Amino acid sequence: MRSRVAWLLVIVVVGSAPVPRARAQDATPVATRPVIRAPRTTAPLTVDGRLDEPAWDSAGVAGGFIQQFPQANQPSTFPSEARVLVDDAALYVGFRFTDPAPDSLASPLARRDAELYSDWAQVLIDSYLDRRTAFRFSVNPAGVQRDALLTGDQEWNEDLGWDAVWSAESQRDSAGWTAEFRIPFSQLRFSIGEGGAVRWGIQFGRHVARRNERSYWSPIRPELQAFVSQFGTLDGLQFAGAPRRLEVAPFSLAQLTHEPREVGNPLQRARDLRRTLGLDFKLGLGANFTVTGTVNPDFGQVEADPAEVNLTGIETFFSERRPFFLEGSDRFSYELSSTSWVTGQEALVYSRRIGRAPQGDVPDRARWSESPAAARLLGAMKVSGRTPSGWGVGVMSAVTGEERVRLVDTAGAPAHAVLEPRTHYGVVRLTRDLDGGESRLGAVLTTVHRDNALATLASSAVVAGLDGFKRFNDQRYRVSGNLLVSRLAGSPQAMRTSQQSIAHLYQRPDAAYLHVDSSATTLSGAMAELRAMRVGGGNVRWGVVGKAVSPGFEVNDLGIMPRADALTTTSWIGWDGYQPSRFTRSWETWANAWYGTTFGGERQLAGHNVFTNVTLHNLWQVEGAVDHNLATLGMAALRGGPSLYNPGRVGMNLTVRSDTRRAIGLVLRARGWESYEDDTRLRSITPEVNARLGTRTQLSVAPSVTWWNNPQQYVASVDHASGSQYVVGRVRQTSASVTVRASHAFTSALTLQVYAQPFVSAGEYAGFSQVVNSRASSMSERLRPLALQAGVGGGVEGVGPGTTLGFDRPDYSTAAFQANAVLRWQYRPGSTFFVVWAQARDGSTDAAGFEPTIQAREMFGRPGTNVLLVKASHWLGR
Repeated sequence: MRSRVAWLLVIVVVGSAPVPRARAQDATPVATRPVIRAPRTTAPLTVDGRLDEPAWDSAGVAGGFIQQFPQANQPSTFPSEARVLVDDAALYVGFRFTDPAPDSLASPLARRDAELYSDWAQVLIDSYLDRRTAFRFSVNPAGVQRDALLTGDQEWNEDLGWDAVWSAESQRDSAGWTAEFRIPFSQLRFSIGEGGAVRWGIQFGRHVARRNERSYWSPIRPELQAFVSQFGTLDGLQFAGAPRRLEVAPFSLAQLTHEPREVGNPLQRARDLRRTLGLDFKLGLGANFTVTGTVNPDFGQVEADPAEVNLTGIETFFSERRPFFLEGSDRFSYELSSTSWVTGQEALVYSRRIGRAPQGDVPDRARWSESPAAARLLGAMKVSGRTPSGWGVGVMSAVTGEERVRLVDTAGAPAHAVLEPRTHYGVVRLTRDLDGGESRLGAVLTTVHRDNALATLASSAVVAGLDGFKRFNDQRYRVSGNLLVSRLAGSPQAMRTSQQSIAHLYQRPDAAYLHVDSSATTLSGAMAELRAMRVGGGNVRWGVVGKAVSPGFEVNDLGIMPRADALTTTSWIGWDGYQPSRFTRSWETWANAWYGTTFGGERQLAGHNVFTNVTLHNLWQVEGAVDHNLATLGMAALRGGPSLYNPGRVGMNLTVRSDTRRAIGLVLRARGWESYEDDTRLRSITPEVNARLGTRTQLSVAPSVTWWNNPQQYVASVDHASGSQYVVGRVRQTSASVTVRASHAFTSALTLQVYAQPFVSAGEYAGFSQVVNSRASSMSERLRPLALQAGVGGGVEGVGPGTTLGFDRPDYSTAAFQANAVLRWQYRPGSTFFVVWAQARDGSTDAAGFEPTIQAREMFGRPGTNVLLVKASHWLGR
């Protein structure tokens, strides 16, 4: 209860703290920015794309668009013009795009926010005037809408999960096409200055698909490697008070699940019908802050994660797809590390932890059991906004319910056991913009609290940190850094579990500087990272990063970090050829290097590569890299055993993309690497075909095959009179999948999406060895071969000189299939009706090795789990 009161106090104090009213300052000289004023109109405007009302004759006009690509800083090929008006409730923008060949406009129909080959009209609004964040509104000639939130002053860093309620229409004519936008002020977040005056950053854009040409009203200089900070200014807005903002979207849902019958299982119901009600809401706290919440949410329309077989022991990172956690994520962003491309994906807030799969184990006494797939999200709330003086605030609170397994024990008695306790997750993020957005200081706090935590889980987890950056010399250089501390608390068993997890491995016998404290009730650590980069100006870019993560640093209760205990440096230098040349439209090349050790001085990272990306004049794109990694020690290879010598290797990856203007697009991805000391190797190839079947239907098919050979794959840790012994095997793993996506638009408001992915995988072990000298560079000294013989309980025994080690044979053959179809009808702005069908099936097969035909036949010969879901939400707002 105390933690919840504390969170409420944080929200109240932050939201009500007095701040001085100050006009945001622009870092770029005002003289270099175009300015437009928006006259106020009292005449009603009909958003139909025609621009035929008299009020448009008095609108502010923005013309003279300049190309960003392909001919940077040159006038747009076709004349383009934007006009701006306001009334008491909304901003209106009208576009006139001249085109000598209107029949050549790319104007497909698709669902909202779809990635499309299309012409586009765009309005981008930096309503906070922080020169880093903007709302993007787009419409194509067929009336398909897109909206997104841009962050970090980068065009590519967009959050398509942000959805506003606005309207836009477009029309074609003999001169080209026109578009008309109505963007309610209630959908924007902004600060009101003295006397009600407001200034925004604003940008108008056009994309001509058949020329792959992007142009903007306020020129975007590619050499600056910045986007929002180059917007123009919208001046003259006047508000008597903050717009009233209240949006409520109640929803109802019915879900029918049909599972395969398990003979004799008294807990199973052939059909399970679930009905539920929920609510999403947004409430404006003045003009500066917004409360967003969800009660009893359901995300049944979200696409499932792809299937995989992970032999590494390192957790796989899956992207967030749930709308509530995607929207407004910029206010909670914190750059935990800029070296994820070397050390693995890392994030301080990994929202997939909220509503995760239960972490407890089903009791051994269970004969039959029924476990929930994920912890129920009971409710969540976010408060976010920015004050006139430059303070950015983000507060998030979420609660998941206690989850239990229903079971029938071996005596036939019903029982239950807790698999996941009731858990509260919290995030507070504060930032302060300085120097007109050229500098920023920030602080962050994340908390996890578990009620009556399981013995193996921490009862609380807290991470606190500071961060900041400074840009200078006309945005050419950037220095930044962060500092964080963490603290876990819980039972001694929970702390032992954390100390011995893959992220820490305190039990490693060859790590004299680490030891497991079996009586500890807390685990603490810290991390810091410093960065210096040249990010703009001319063609040369470079960067240097230094990072230290102490062995006890832990963020995995709400974040994700594969490994602590790291001292890492990375550096790079590159050339960005953004101007066309004789053979290319654009090109870039980079040289990268990295080196890392543990706090005990053990080398766990060392390598360098060269990366090149080229876009040709025919709009084919080729990118590739050649890597060289030196020999290292794998701290997690033996899952808590001694570190294992990994030979050096060389590798490469290649991606080729055809001209996206064509109705049939091809992508080829290939990667591979090979050890130059043994036969460890990886090969992977993924061709992809993307087809536009007319203007309403899109199809994507991407088969993928991966071959992995590892002569020292971890198999087992075996208790022995001489101490723990480690068995590895020579594995040949082959995995294949086909990912199919299709969409059809009946109208821009009624669409059907289909996703399907069959997956097969097999791992064959051709030989087993005992690890006898884990750090030896010679395999013959590192591993001792074992002869196999039948063991007890269906297992096997590996026999070596004076040693017999028993373990289960790890060969496997598996197959899985996932599919869903989503019919989506947006029957009015903000209101949606869904019908969703999903199917899942998986399991082991009897195939001897990789036999995809046999594996697939067995998989599809079994019944699967089918889900039919109907969901309706209705938006009410003002």
